[in-house]
Amino acid sequence: MNTSAPSILTQGDLIQQKPLTVWNFECNCAPAYEIVRERSTIAPGTPLIHSHVYSGDLPAQYTFMINSKENSGMVVANQAARNFWQLFETPRSVNSLVDHFGPGVEDLALRLHQYGLLRAYGTTKPLSRKAPQVLSVWMHVTNECNLRCSYCYINKSHEFMSRDVGIASVDAVIRSAKNSGFDTIRLKFAGGEPVLNFHLILELDTYAKQQATNFGLNYEGVILSNGVSLSEKHINALLSRNIRLMISLDGIGELHNNQRMFTNGVGSFAWVKRALNKLKSFGLTPFINVTVTGTNVAGLPNTVGFLLEENLPFTLNFYRDLGDMSEKLWIENENLTHYLLKAFERIEKNLPPYSLLGILLDRSNLSQLRNKACGVGDSYMAINHHGQIAKCHALMDRPLTSVHDLNPVMKLKLDQTQFQNISIDEKDGCRDCRWRYWCAGGCPLLTHTNTGRSDMRSPFCDVYQAVYPALLRLEGLRLMQYGVYLMQSDQKQEIL
Repeated sequence: MNTSAPSILTQGDLIQQKPLTVWNFECNCAPAYEIVRERSTIAPGTPLIHSHVYSGDLPAQYTFMINSKENSGMVVANQAARNFWQLFETPRSVNSLVDHFGPGVEDLALRLHQYGLLRAYGTTKPLSRKAPQVLSVWMHVTNECNLRCSYCYINKSHEFMSRDVGIASVDAVIRSAKNSGFDTIRLKFAGGEPVLNFHLILELDTYAKQQATNFGLNYEGVILSNGVSLSEKHINALLSRNIRLMISLDGIGELHNNQRMFTNGVGSFAWVKRALNKLKSFGLTPFINVTVTGTNVAGLPNTVGFLLEENLPFTLNFYRDLGDMSEKLWIENENLTHYLLKAFERIEKNLPPYSLLGILLDRSNLSQLRNKACGVGDSYMAINHHGQIAKCHALMDRPLTSVHDLNPVMKLKLDQTQFQNISIDEKDGCRDCRWRYWCAGGCPLLTHTNTGRSDMRSPFCDVYQAVYPALLRLEGLRLMQYGVYLMQSDQKQEIL
């Protein structure tokens, strides 16, 4: 490879033999308003200046660079490209550099501008909010469960959502989506263990698809399951209907068993492992949700290593102490940071083909700038088995309206009686943080529960700030491993 010519690698250059859709961030919660910055095209002779970016060293004198205030992605640059970028510390036009670098630098400058690393001098565009187009709904189809997980907030019972309540729930979702300007509805069938009410899931899936089509909406279906009851019949139905599947796995062997056990106290790992093997034989790849607690955090590196070896995309969710849980489940920030970094070391040895930026740090997402960490109060609602509607699935015992409301999501949006999901720019201690649009303040319910206020920074703030540099480095290494370097001569060289 000719390293003397300026060359950069971006996420858009990746080669993936089998692309994976990483949808984890939308599993438990919903996406919030996305932060975007409009960028105009560059006219010939326009003076450019470099943006303030975060960068770090990679092997072979490569550097990763990313603008933490723009939703534009990461760039990996060789030393010549880094030197080229640094020339724009003071405003200058690309034309003035062509004689020295050759005509290929025009394309390089355009790509650096596209990724927010260069900007037209004196013409910074303001940030704006892009309203979410997806209305995500937690459909609590049953209060029954075959497990008794140590951190579960559901008071179990033998109650199931009825067909009538389910149909009325879908109708309420459709009304809310049309009245509030969404173009897509996403139903997340959950519980309890939703598979225990599988016939209703199939009926509601069929009805929701029909109604969405009738009203000009897109539809997505997801099941959030513990996996222990999945049969071949269930799997075939998921495949034929294109319903996505998320399964909870909290560790290997006893690490999982200590948190996720059957009603008789027996751990469920062997059943979950059997389900994963069965899904693999059918060609269905589930998304794995790992809940990290004080009980299993020390095993996080081995858990992550197992998931990578099995080619299972996953997300890490940090345990949230909402005031009524066991103290042993809580993780000290220093301890959580330590084991996250150990897990990152394991990931570095087996980098996956999909982006890591939105999956490893709970509600924090480095792949998308947001002014809120979730869609509570904007694009999310939770419907319990009685048809009552709450802001968050963790507050289903405190509903604010019902499926008979004309526009339930608007009722939740206007509520001032419960915790508020406010913009990161309004949070004390966050306004000047360089990472604020990636963190977006974390879970608003957790913050309010722990501080009594909605305008405070996340209890996990110290963790986010400590591990962001290591996570960004991992993504840079992944780009180097799976990407293509676009050479000045337009030749491509695969990095194996």
